[in-house]
Amino acid sequence: MKQEIQKPYQLLANCYDSVYGNDKYKDAIIQYVRKLREKYSIKTDIILDLACGSGFFLEQMLLCDLIKKAYGVDLSPGMVESAKSKLRHYNNIQITLGSFIDFSLPQKMDSVFCMGDSINYIDSIEQLSLVFKQVSKCLKNEGFFIFDVIPEYLCRLSDGYESEVKAGGVCYKTSSRYNPETKVKSSIMTFADGKEEHRQIPIEIQDIEQTAKETDFELLGAFSSMNFRELEQDSLRIYCILRKIK
Repeated sequence: MKQEIQKPYQLLANCYDSVYGNDKYKDAIIQYVRKLREKYSIKTDIILDLACGSGFFLEQMLLCDLIKKAYGVDLSPGMVESAKSKLRHYNNIQITLGSFIDFSLPQKMDSVFCMGDSINYIDSIEQLSLVFKQVSKCLKNEGFFIFDVIPEYLCRLSDGYESEVKAGGVCYKTSSRYNPETKVKSSIMTFADGKEEHRQIPIEIQDIEQTAKETDFELLGAFSSMNFRELEQDSLRIYCILRKIK
């Protein structure tokens, strides 16, 4: 019997932290935030984690005393439940279900973070401006938008990639394909109890620069790593720091 392919993170939510939440990444992400605070005077008292997933990033920010109040928004019900469970003992965190372009918050943010190439899950490059506009609405004047994306170079490299992951008592296989005509990267994750598909589109630095201009954001920096390595033509990832213009 053919298995129905589920939406992304419905199955992966059960083992996400076991796969991605290693100590090396924990240290790297916190050092990145601290460097951002030093280099760009970014404020993190009140933040939004857009596409917050399991709440991994918010938990690390709390443990390192880098935030006073935080909100998390995610489109996956499984991830939202995971984040709520993980952060249930904190009274300064609010997690809600929502999309990149459809969420509301009770106050303005100092900064919005969207990590782990989450923005690449938008349906089309035209939707990028809607994301920027929605983020702008919830930011204070001169607030910051910090995110990372994957460009087409990485999408092309991933075409035909297959792997098997064992973590947290869960085993799954990943098979990735990239269609250069439709510009869609599709990854099928096969678990013992089902499959889920992850569809992403590549986003280039030119897309970000143009969209920032159209939506009253200033692009402060774009790098190929969280160590602020210079962006190159064959960079696998683009880390961006934007500031909302008054």
